[in-house]
Amino acid sequence: SGVLAAPPAKQYLFALHWALAMFASSSAIYPQTHEELIFADCVIIIAIVVFSSLIALVSNVVTQMAALGADEWKQQWLLARYLREARISRSTARSIQEYLRVRLRWQREHVSEDQVKLLEHLSEHLRNKLKSESMLPHLCTHPVFLHIQAKTVLFIDAC
Repeated sequence: SGVLAAPPAKQYLFALHWALAMFASSSAIYPQTHEELIFADCVIIIAIVVFSSLIALVSNVVTQMAALGADEWKQQWLLARYLREARISRSTARSIQEYLRVRLRWQREHVSEDQVKLLEHLSEHLRNKLKSESMLPHLCTHPVFLHIQAKTVLFIDAC
C-alpha cells in the first residue's frame, strides 16, 4: 500500500493526521499531497487549541458567576434566618428583603464614585468640578436650587 511504501517521516505524518482526524471526529479529510497533509494537520491543531481555549474561558466565567451567586444566595439565606430568629414580622421582613434586592440590583448596574480608584488622583479643583456636575442635576429639580444653579456653576468654573 502507498503509506507503507512512503518514507518514515511521511508515515508519521499520516499517523498524526489519522490521530488528529479521529480526535476531531473527521474521517472525511483525505489530503493527497505532503503539503495538504501538513496544512490539514495544522488546521486541526489550531482548531483544537482555539476550541479548548474557548471552553476554558467559558468554564472560568461560569465558575466565577457561580461563586458570586453562591455568596449572594448565602447572604440572602443568612438574612432570612436572622429575621426569623429575631422574630421580625413577615411584612417587615419582606420589605427589608425587597429593599435589599432592589438596592443590590441597582449597585450591580451602576458604578459609584468610590469604586473608581483613579478618581483619588484628581486635583481638588477637578474633584470639586466633578462633584458639582454630578450632583447639580439632582439638586436642580428643587425650586430653590433652580434659581441659584447658574450662579453656582459660574462660581465653580471661576475657581
